[in-house]
Amino acid sequence: MKPSERDNLGAHVDLCGQRYGEIRARLKRLEVWLAAITLLLLVGEGTAADVIRRLIGV
Repeated sequence: MKPSERDNLGAHVDLCGQRYGEIRARLKRLEVWLAAITLLLLVGEGTAADVIRRLIGV
C-alpha cells in the first residue's frame, strides 16, 4: 500500500468513526423517545394525555 493510500484510508476510518458516534447518539435519543411513547400508550390514552399536560404545564 502506498503512503498516500494509507493516509487516505486513515482519514476515511477517522471520519467514519466520528459519523458512527454521531449516529449512535441520535439513535439513543430516538430509542428513549420511542420507549417513552410506547410506555404512555400502554398505560392508557387518558393517562398519557394527563402526563403530557403536566409536562407542558397546561
